[in-house]
Amino acid sequence: MAFMTIYWKNEAKLAAIEWAAKKLRYSIDRLNMNSRGITESLDDKIMGDLATIAVAEFFRSSGFAAIAYDQIRTDNFQTPDPGWDLLISKRGIGLGPWARKVQSLKISPDDIPEYAVTVSVKSSRLPRGYNLEKALKRCDFKVLNEHDNNIAKDLKAQIETQVYFDLNKSQLNGLRIIDEHIDEACKDTIEDRSNCSIIFDQLQIEHRYIPCILTRWNYSGKILDYSNNLAKQNKKRTWNSPHDGETKSMWLAPLREGKSFHEIHEIFEHLP
Repeated sequence: MAFMTIYWKNEAKLAAIEWAAKKLRYSIDRLNMNSRGITESLDDKIMGDLATIAVAEFFRSSGFAAIAYDQIRTDNFQTPDPGWDLLISKRGIGLGPWARKVQSLKISPDDIPEYAVTVSVKSSRLPRGYNLEKALKRCDFKVLNEHDNNIAKDLKAQIETQVYFDLNKSQLNGLRIIDEHIDEACKDTIEDRSNCSIIFDQLQIEHRYIPCILTRWNYSGKILDYSNNLAKQNKKRTWNSPHDGETKSMWLAPLREGKSFHEIHEIFEHLP
């Protein structure tokens, strides 16, 4: 049950804050999500972007090229993303030339080069009372049922990954930010992102999101096959996730069916 623990430099955390702040300016929470104040909404986005950066850094440390969609987007975070968070290329092939040519506003599946795969990064806090071993046995990749029970439409990337953070350590516990802090973090003119340091300090980002645990990855095609096999057996394919009186419909996509990040070298060998 090997897991991969990632620690970042502060520069990566500041990047996550900048991306999250810009997304918050143009984001409307889904209708079936609980209503949240700006602090919680921003913090959840920071958690997601920290997870994306962690997975990217792991791929790079394993010899792959990795680029985040947020690094190449040109829409100032105002339009929906294409459904993937990272693009990973085969070892020895860089992504710089592709990124310089592509226009992020127009990226489609046909724009993805044959030597690369798209990756979705899902982040969560461990459920209450769960450790990592229990999560691996009982939890799923976080795939939201958004398209009228059509899982193929909800699996928008070729690879799904799941990242966990400690439940208690990552709580806000009364920490707050205000609109002016978000405005400051959205400024584009400061190369070292020191304008994000207020949120970094106010939300104690340096301490709350350590460690970051990469649990499992899987091919979306394998998750689709698993779901279709459940349907053939007339078995339930979704489950309901309650949160603060609201409910989300999620796909059954067990982590135990996935692969350890220690097996990431296989990623291009068995694409469905």
